[in-house]
Amino acid sequence: MSTVATIRAGSPRGRLLNHANITAIYDIGSDQGAPYVVQELLEGETLRNRLAGGAFTPRRAIGHALQIAQDSLPRTKKESCTGT
Repeated sequence: MSTVATIRAGSPRGRLLNHANITAIYDIGSDQGAPYVVQELLEGETLRNRLAGGAFTPRRAIGHALQIAQDSLPRTKKESCTGT
């Protein structure tokens, strides 16, 4: 499976996630053989800059992951049941 096909296969589920720490994906494709992803532009500190100061502790990384999952679950569950 190509990279673009792999990303497209996961994109329907990804569209259900809505959280301040997750960028929205607007388009996935390829142009002249080069794959691309068009996503939301977010203002603020980049992950690269944040990690330049050192990696997250495991506790902090898990905390961020849990927050994203908990904030996204109600919307994901609702939309997967209603199809909206």
